[in-house]
Order: sequence, then structure tokens, then C-alpha cells
Amino acid sequence: MTHEIKQRVTYSERMVHYQHGWGNGYVGVPQGHPWFELNYMDIEADVHGELTYGQLENDGLYWVGFDTAHGWETEENWPKSRVAEETKKLYKQAVDAIKEKNQ
Repeated sequence: MTHEIKQRVTYSERMVHYQHGWGNGYVGVPQGHPWFELNYMDIEADVHGELTYGQLENDGLYWVGFDTAHGWETEENWPKSRVAEETKKLYKQAVDAIKEKNQ
């Protein structure tokens, strides 16, 4: 199942704060994953600011993620590379959740 987990990082073209910040990181998990369709607030994941998104999307994956919508966050202190690294951290936690489920 781990090969079915996907990552997605999005960036706003404008470096100003909108509703969801300028950079966001998401991980999509398939049906059968321990996080599938859980309320994102009930998922114990260690990510920047906490999870702020959870939605079943048209691709059949349940996407969870974080944003950079806090007032102090800018591209300078949360560059694309840092958002990407935080997304990789979330991905690893999604993979680890499968391992824990299977123990």
C-alpha cells in the first residue's frame, strides 16, 4: 500500500497571504490506510502548525495537509524547499502509520 501514498506541494504565484498561505503540503492516502477519511484534527501527525486539511478527492485518495497561513510566514522563512521537506516528513509519517497498523 505504501506505493499508493502520494505527495503534493502547492504554491501561490503571489507571495502574499491568502486563506491558505502561500505554500501548502499534502499527502494522499488510499482506502485502507489508517488515516483514510479520519477528521484531519484526529490524525496524530507532527507537521508545521498542525494539519489544516482533510478531504476525499476525485482521485479516490484522502488528502491531508498543512498550510503556511500564519501571519509570520513568508517565502523567506518558509521557502519552497522547507515546505517540500515538511511534506516529505508528513509522507514518512503516513508510511509509518501503515507499519504500525500491521504490527
